[in-house]
Amino acid sequence: MPSPPQRRNLFRKWLTHTMLGLIGGGILCLLTVPAGFLLLGDLLIRVKFCGYGQSAIGCLFFGAIFAGGLTVGFSVGLAQWFVLKRFLLRARWWILASTLGWMGIFFTLCNLFYTPILNNGTVLQTTIDADALSGVAGLLGAGALMGLFQWLLMDLPLVRSWSWIALHVCLALLAALGMV
Repeated sequence: MPSPPQRRNLFRKWLTHTMLGLIGGGILCLLTVPAGFLLLGDLLIRVKFCGYGQSAIGCLFFGAIFAGGLTVGFSVGLAQWFVLKRFLLRARWWILASTLGWMGIFFTLCNLFYTPILNNGTVLQTTIDADALSGVAGLLGAGALMGLFQWLLMDLPLVRSWSWIALHVCLALLAALGMV
């Protein structure tokens, strides 16, 4: 068990690496989100996952969201892994847990803030989701799942796990506030 000064130093390193991962992932998103929009979205349209014309916008947005969540999740998870690899037996799974959690947060945020209004498969307009309660519940769930995935890798006692999961729920809500 690390001493209190060692724990504070570990926390500072973890926080610094997390911020660097967020900044790096945000910068990489400038490249990957348009590529996901065009490449993955187009692929989904070609395999007839979506319709054509205006109704295909959902597939294009799905490609962008997928690429953004993957990029940010991977970069944050990788940055945190550099700090945690000495302390966790299953540290190599940390990147996957973070990536899946961030992808869930990206999808939930996009569903919370964007809803197409359809009429027979044609987009009439887009608006902020009026049913924000379901979006907030999804966001809380995505944050809780990321905390749960990471907690499973950390071998913390059950009592301390709730604080880790609650921290991720709060971080997911902060991400929503950052979007507003």
